Amino acid sequence: MFRRRASLKSTVGTGASLTALVAVVAMAFLPSPFIAQLPGPTFDTLGESEDGPIIQVHDVETYEADGELRLLTVSTRGNPEQPLNWAEAATAYFTPGQIVIPMESVYGSITVEERNQQSAAAMTDSQQTAVAAALVHQGHDVEVTVTAVGVVPDSPAEGIILEGDRLVTIEGERIWDAHSIREATAAVDGAVDIVIERDGERKTVSVTPEETQGIKLIGVQAMAEYVFPFEVDIDLPNVGGPSAGTMFALGIIDTLTPGSMTGGVAWAGTGTITAEGAVGGIGGVVQKMHGALDDGASWMLVPQDNCGEVVGNVPDGLHVVPVSTLDEAVAAIEQVAAADGAPEAAAALPSCGG
Repeated sequence: MFRRRASLKSTVGTGASLTALVAVVAMAFLPSPFIAQLPGPTFDTLGESEDGPIIQVHDVETYEADGELRLLTVSTRGNPEQPLNWAEAATAYFTPGQIVIPMESVYGSITVEERNQQSAAAMTDSQQTAVAAALVHQGHDVEVTVTAVGVVPDSPAEGIILEGDRLVTIEGERIWDAHSIREATAAVDGAVDIVIERDGERKTVSVTPEETQGIKLIGVQAMAEYVFPFEVDIDLPNVGGPSAGTMFALGIIDTLTPGSMTGGVAWAGTGTITAEGAVGGIGGVVQKMHGALDDGASWMLVPQDNCGEVVGNVPDGLHVVPVSTLDEAVAAIEQVAAADGAPEAAAALPSCGG
């Protein structure tokens, strides 16, 4: 009789454990509210994609380049239509070079298709701006027309600047793009003077920016259109976002420069670019550092704005150089080339550690 009771208790305990195990396993395959970001493919802007050369310059002398100038990407797993399950999210969390973030922070209330459209548009804009930045750096004349394509209701510019106005200068400086406006408003206390062109006539208007979350804004949405002295084509399908701008610009510069800017060194990099050559911050810098090293780069350019994410996360074997302008990026590449890519060259370059 005693043995039967013990056996019954054992059976009940085993059954409860199995039920709990089944519940845990089942939960692991339920959808989670997270997405994973991991190192994506890299592309040498001096080389080719599956569709041919990434950069082609027409009707002007170009030069063969060696070395590599790789742009970096981040791959995303999971979206509102195909969410990660909890097991996949946990695996990504514990994998070096990957992070797990809330899906809401990327998609918000937009659909996957809308997100893809935004990303594609940002890539197109970054390519045009990269061409402008590279040609300006090389001393070529670049024509630009910046137009107000929208004015935010109840903003400082409402009633002063109208949709369709051409934005010519701000505080006496040429307006290249929206970044020119942000840079000028940040540097001035009080009103800014903007020369606009409306119906063929130019006039100066005064707008007092309002500060929102630490940023001075006038409430104008601007679009830049460029006219280049010769044709530059950039072709990289199925890659989106604005963060390749700096590397596109560097690839164009190397193509237009006699000799080898890289000196045969394998570089990778990331960062947005403005027509004036300002390098801006990006997302996914940790994943991009791992992607750079995985694809053979020993040196990497990052935006100065991303230094906080770089510190403590640089994989062994990768030298990371922060830059804030295109000029600084070119100078760093040439300095490493002069040292034949020797690791000792890092000592004379800026670092995120100070």
